[in-house]
Amino acid sequence: MNDSVSILMPVCGTSQYMAEAVLSVVESGIPYKLLISANGPDEWEECDRIAALLPPYRVEVVHWPEVRTLAETLKDLAERATTWWVMRLDPDDSLPRVALAAMVTAARSVPDPVVYGHYRDFGEVNRIIPCKDITPRALYYYSVGPYNHLVRTDLMQRAGWRETAYEDWDILIRYMELGATPVPLDRVVLNHRVRGDGRLAAGSANNEACIKELRKHHWGYFAESGLC
Repeated sequence: MNDSVSILMPVCGTSQYMAEAVLSVVESGIPYKLLISANGPDEWEECDRIAALLPPYRVEVVHWPEVRTLAETLKDLAERATTWWVMRLDPDDSLPRVALAAMVTAARSVPDPVVYGHYRDFGEVNRIIPCKDITPRALYYYSVGPYNHLVRTDLMQRAGWRETAYEDWDILIRYMELGATPVPLDRVVLNHRVRGDGRLAAGSANNEACIKELRKHHWGYFAESGLC
Protein backbone atom coordinates (compact mmCIF):
# COMPACT_ATOMS: atom_id res chain seq x y z
CA MET A 1 0.00 0.00 0.00
CA ASN A 2 1.17 3.57 -0.62
CA ASP A 3 -0.18 7.06 -0.03
CA SER A 4 -0.64 8.15 -3.66
CA VAL A 5 -4.07 9.55 -4.49
CA SER A 6 -5.73 10.00 -7.87
CA ILE A 7 -7.73 13.22 -7.90
CA LEU A 8 -10.69 13.05 -10.29
CA MET A 9 -11.55 16.50 -11.60
CA PRO A 10 -14.54 16.77 -13.98
CA VAL A 11 -14.49 20.15 -15.72
CA CYS A 12 -17.60 21.52 -17.43
CA GLY A 13 -18.09 25.29 -17.45
CA THR A 14 -15.83 25.62 -14.41
CA SER A 15 -12.26 25.79 -15.72
CA GLN A 16 -12.00 29.44 -14.62
CA TYR A 17 -11.91 28.25 -11.00
CA MET A 18 -9.60 25.28 -11.25
CA ALA A 19 -6.22 26.91 -10.57
CA GLU A 20 -7.08 27.20 -6.86
CA ALA A 21 -8.29 23.60 -6.70
CA VAL A 22 -5.15 22.27 -8.38
CA LEU A 23 -2.88 24.35 -6.14
CA SER A 24 -4.58 22.89 -3.04
CA VAL A 25 -3.76 19.38 -4.32
CA VAL A 26 -0.15 20.28 -5.11
CA GLU A 27 0.30 21.74 -1.61
CA SER A 28 -1.38 18.80 0.14
CA GLY A 29 1.90 17.02 0.89
CA ILE A 30 0.55 13.77 -0.59
CA PRO A 31 1.78 12.16 -3.84
CA TYR A 32 -0.98 12.67 -6.39
CA LYS A 33 -2.05 12.01 -9.95
CA LEU A 34 -4.47 14.63 -11.24
CA LEU A 35 -6.96 13.20 -13.75
CA ILE A 36 -8.78 16.04 -15.50
CA SER A 37 -11.75 15.57 -17.82
CA ALA A 38 -12.21 18.59 -20.09
CA ASN A 39 -15.84 18.33 -21.18
CA GLY A 40 -16.25 20.31 -24.39
CA PRO A 41 -13.71 22.31 -26.45
CA ASP A 42 -14.38 25.49 -24.44
CA GLU A 43 -12.56 23.90 -21.50
CA TRP A 44 -9.57 22.46 -23.33
CA GLU A 45 -7.32 25.54 -23.41
CA GLU A 46 -7.49 26.34 -19.69
CA CYS A 47 -7.21 22.70 -18.64
CA ASP A 48 -4.14 22.28 -20.84
CA ARG A 49 -2.60 25.53 -19.59
CA ILE A 50 -2.85 24.47 -15.97
CA ALA A 51 -1.73 20.91 -16.71
CA ALA A 52 1.40 22.28 -18.40
CA LEU A 53 2.46 23.83 -15.07
CA LEU A 54 2.67 20.38 -13.44
CA PRO A 55 5.17 17.54 -13.96
CA PRO A 56 3.82 15.36 -16.80
CA TYR A 57 3.72 12.25 -14.59
CA ARG A 58 1.43 14.09 -12.15
CA VAL A 59 -1.37 14.97 -14.57
CA GLU A 60 -3.49 13.58 -17.39
CA VAL A 61 -6.06 15.60 -19.33
CA VAL A 62 -8.83 13.81 -21.20
CA HIS A 63 -10.38 15.89 -23.97
CA TRP A 64 -14.01 15.30 -24.90
CA PRO A 65 -15.52 17.02 -27.96
CA GLU A 66 -18.96 16.70 -26.40
CA VAL A 67 -20.25 17.39 -22.90
CA ARG A 68 -20.70 14.10 -21.04
CA THR A 69 -22.82 13.51 -17.96
CA LEU A 70 -21.12 13.86 -14.61
CA ALA A 71 -21.50 10.16 -13.83
CA GLU A 72 -20.02 9.16 -17.20
CA THR A 73 -17.11 11.52 -16.63
CA LEU A 74 -16.36 10.30 -13.11
CA LYS A 75 -16.67 6.65 -14.06
CA ASP A 76 -14.22 7.14 -16.93
CA LEU A 77 -11.72 8.96 -14.72
CA ALA A 78 -12.00 6.33 -11.98
CA GLU A 79 -11.22 3.59 -14.50
CA ARG A 80 -8.06 5.47 -15.51
CA ALA A 81 -6.80 5.70 -11.91
CA THR A 82 -3.84 3.46 -11.02
CA THR A 83 -3.03 4.71 -7.50
CA TRP A 84 -4.15 2.99 -4.29
CA TRP A 85 -6.49 5.82 -3.24
CA VAL A 86 -8.90 8.00 -5.19
CA MET A 87 -10.93 11.14 -4.54
CA ARG A 88 -13.20 13.41 -6.53
CA LEU A 89 -12.53 17.15 -6.38
CA ASP A 90 -14.62 19.62 -8.34
CA PRO A 91 -12.60 22.38 -10.02
CA ASP A 92 -14.52 25.16 -8.26
CA ASP A 93 -13.77 23.67 -4.80
CA SER A 94 -10.47 23.20 -2.96
CA LEU A 95 -8.84 21.21 -0.16
CA PRO A 96 -7.98 22.81 3.18
CA ARG A 97 -4.30 22.57 4.02
CA VAL A 98 -3.27 19.09 5.33
CA ALA A 99 -6.84 17.76 4.92
CA LEU A 100 -5.80 15.16 2.33
CA ALA A 101 -2.90 13.97 4.48
CA ALA A 102 -5.27 13.54 7.43
CA MET A 103 -7.68 11.53 5.30
CA VAL A 104 -4.97 9.20 4.02
CA THR A 105 -3.68 8.66 7.57
CA ALA A 106 -7.19 7.82 8.79
CA ALA A 107 -7.70 5.36 5.93
CA ARG A 108 -4.55 3.29 6.47
CA SER A 109 -5.68 1.11 9.37
CA VAL A 110 -9.34 0.51 8.47
CA PRO A 111 -10.67 -2.23 6.17
CA ASP A 112 -12.44 -0.88 3.08
CA PRO A 113 -12.55 2.71 4.41
CA VAL A 114 -14.72 5.57 3.18
CA VAL A 115 -13.10 8.66 4.71
CA TYR A 116 -15.00 11.94 4.79
CA GLY A 117 -15.56 14.93 7.06
CA HIS A 118 -17.10 18.38 7.49
CA TYR A 119 -17.10 20.94 4.72
CA ARG A 120 -17.05 24.69 4.54
CA ASP A 121 -19.42 26.45 2.17
CA PHE A 122 -18.15 29.70 0.69
CA GLY A 123 -19.20 32.00 -2.14
CA GLU A 124 -22.90 32.81 -2.06
CA VAL A 125 -23.16 31.53 1.53
CA ASN A 126 -20.59 31.03 4.26
CA ARG A 127 -21.03 28.25 6.80
CA ILE A 128 -19.59 24.96 8.03
CA ILE A 129 -21.69 21.84 7.38
CA PRO A 130 -20.92 19.03 9.86
CA CYS A 131 -20.79 15.52 8.44
CA LYS A 132 -23.11 12.83 9.81
CA ASP A 133 -22.46 9.21 10.74
CA ILE A 134 -23.14 6.88 7.81
CA THR A 135 -26.00 4.59 8.83
CA PRO A 136 -28.86 3.20 6.72
CA ARG A 137 -31.28 5.61 8.43
CA ALA A 138 -29.03 8.60 7.82
CA LEU A 139 -28.54 7.65 4.16
CA TYR A 140 -32.30 7.25 3.74
CA TYR A 141 -32.89 10.87 4.71
CA TYR A 142 -29.65 12.83 4.20
CA SER A 143 -26.56 13.32 2.13
CA VAL A 144 -24.18 12.67 5.02
CA GLY A 145 -20.91 14.20 3.86
CA PRO A 146 -19.07 16.25 1.25
CA TYR A 147 -18.17 15.35 -2.30
CA ASN A 148 -14.52 14.50 -1.66
CA HIS A 149 -14.63 11.21 0.18
CA LEU A 150 -11.43 9.14 0.01
CA VAL A 151 -11.67 5.43 -0.89
CA ARG A 152 -9.52 2.72 -2.42
CA THR A 153 -9.52 2.97 -6.17
CA ASP A 154 -10.80 -0.57 -6.64
CA LEU A 155 -13.78 0.14 -4.35
CA MET A 156 -14.83 3.16 -6.39
CA GLN A 157 -14.42 1.17 -9.59
CA ARG A 158 -16.60 -1.65 -8.21
CA ALA A 159 -19.28 0.72 -6.94
CA GLY A 160 -19.36 2.79 -10.11
CA TRP A 161 -20.95 6.17 -10.69
CA ARG A 162 -24.60 6.42 -11.72
CA GLU A 163 -26.35 9.44 -13.19
CA THR A 164 -28.79 10.68 -10.58
CA ALA A 165 -29.44 14.12 -9.15
CA TYR A 166 -27.19 13.28 -6.18
CA GLU A 167 -24.32 11.15 -7.53
CA ASP A 168 -22.22 11.34 -4.37
CA TRP A 169 -25.08 10.36 -2.08
CA ASP A 170 -25.84 7.44 -4.39
CA ILE A 171 -22.29 6.12 -4.48
CA LEU A 172 -21.96 6.34 -0.68
CA ILE A 173 -24.91 3.96 -0.43
CA ARG A 174 -23.27 1.68 -2.97
CA TYR A 175 -20.10 1.57 -0.85
CA MET A 176 -22.15 0.52 2.17
CA GLU A 177 -23.88 -2.17 0.11
CA LEU A 178 -20.40 -3.50 -0.67
CA GLY A 179 -19.50 -3.64 3.04
CA ALA A 180 -17.30 -0.55 3.32
CA THR A 181 -16.36 1.03 6.67
CA PRO A 182 -17.33 4.69 7.25
CA VAL A 183 -14.55 6.86 8.71
CA PRO A 184 -15.94 10.33 9.59
CA LEU A 185 -13.36 12.94 10.54
CA ASP A 186 -14.02 15.76 12.95
CA ARG A 187 -12.43 18.33 10.66
CA VAL A 188 -13.18 20.31 7.51
CA VAL A 189 -11.94 18.37 4.48
CA LEU A 190 -13.45 20.46 1.67
CA ASN A 191 -13.92 24.12 0.79
CA HIS A 192 -17.13 23.96 -1.26
CA ARG A 193 -18.08 26.85 -3.53
CA VAL A 194 -21.83 27.56 -3.48
CA ARG A 195 -23.13 28.85 -6.82
CA GLY A 196 -26.70 29.62 -7.79
CA ASP A 197 -26.06 28.03 -11.19
CA GLY A 198 -24.47 24.89 -9.75
CA ARG A 199 -25.78 21.32 -9.86
CA LEU A 200 -26.78 21.37 -6.20
CA ALA A 201 -29.10 24.31 -6.78
CA ALA A 202 -30.60 22.60 -9.82
CA GLY A 203 -31.18 19.34 -7.95
CA SER A 204 -32.63 21.06 -4.89
CA ALA A 205 -35.44 22.49 -6.99
CA ASN A 206 -36.72 18.93 -7.48
CA ASN A 207 -35.46 17.51 -4.21
CA GLU A 208 -38.32 15.18 -3.26
CA ALA A 209 -38.42 13.49 -6.66
CA CYS A 210 -34.64 13.09 -6.59
CA ILE A 211 -34.70 11.44 -3.16
CA LYS A 212 -37.55 9.17 -4.23
CA GLU A 213 -35.45 8.01 -7.19
CA LEU A 214 -32.45 7.44 -4.93
CA ARG A 215 -34.47 5.28 -2.53
CA LYS A 216 -35.88 3.29 -5.43
CA HIS A 217 -32.35 2.47 -6.65
CA HIS A 218 -31.46 1.10 -3.20
CA TRP A 219 -34.78 -0.38 -2.10
CA GLY A 220 -33.25 -3.70 -1.01
CA TYR A 221 -30.60 -2.03 1.17
CA PHE A 222 -33.15 0.15 2.93
CA ALA A 223 -35.74 -2.66 3.21
CA GLU A 224 -33.22 -4.80 5.09
CA SER A 225 -33.00 -1.99 7.65
CA GLY A 226 -36.78 -1.70 7.99
CA LEU A 227 -36.93 1.72 6.37
CA CYS A 228 -39.27 0.83 3.51
